[in-house]
Amino acid sequence: MACPLLGGRVEVCVPRLVTLSRVPPRLLFQQPRRYPEFLDRLALLTERWGTDLLAYTLEPRRARLLLSGARTDVAHVARLQQSGWGVWSHHRGDFVQWAPATFERVRSTETARARAWLQGGFPPCWPWTSLWDLLQLRHSRWIVPARQAEARLDPAWITPLAARPLAPPPGWRSERLDWAVLEAVVLQITARPPEHRYSRVLRTQLAWVAGWSPGEIAEQLGVGVRAVARCLRKEPAPGWSEGRLVLASPELRPDGLPSPTGRAMPGPLEVRCPATASSSPAPAK
Repeated sequence: MACPLLGGRVEVCVPRLVTLSRVPPRLLFQQPRRYPEFLDRLALLTERWGTDLLAYTLEPRRARLLLSGARTDVAHVARLQQSGWGVWSHHRGDFVQWAPATFERVRSTETARARAWLQGGFPPCWPWTSLWDLLQLRHSRWIVPARQAEARLDPAWITPLAARPLAPPPGWRSERLDWAVLEAVVLQITARPPEHRYSRVLRTQLAWVAGWSPGEIAEQLGVGVRAVARCLRKEPAPGWSEGRLVLASPELRPDGLPSPTGRAMPGPLEVRCPATASSSPAPAK
């Protein structure tokens, strides 16, 4: 597939593995909720520059992305992502020094293998890979639906890890889980902080599924028991079926992950900071 004319010539859109990493020893993502913020910003840039995000894995110290597009457009996306994320972090007292970005060209026949390689290095409970999007454990705009369908239908992508867990039976409730685990699940399946107004009803409904009583939920949230009861009587909120499935699947829940990397425990709410634009040189072919 060819991209629009650029500088009097046509550039071919090919997949490239892009690695964005911070100079050690500092973490690139120091709080769980920074992962979806990073991907939200990336989605805006890929739309602006006509590129597609085919797969991703965000690790505490680096971001690995499979981007498809013209060479110069992929370079612009990578550079602007670094620039914008650096400015945003600086406003929170954290200076990000980037290592040089790396770009590896991937043949179209190797795309499925690249997806599997990107997402196969972490246990299923690690949520910040596109595996969760492809298995429909999370609905986000980070990967376009056509790309999700393409990956799910590609025989080379099918692995034992890609089998979606079975949904629990109707009426299933867990033994009482830690509240931090519940909030981490809400963040993972909605890509929004658990205290976000979009997530309020969902958090209450999933707290019931996670073994909490209405009185305990009310005390935890600082609201009345009647308010909790009203939420529980409502129709299931968007994300309820996915959250129930994650809570019922020990291999997907975040309570088994170590805390030093910040994988499970949500931090304080953060506020967006607009990114600054920057020019971008093209990577070597």
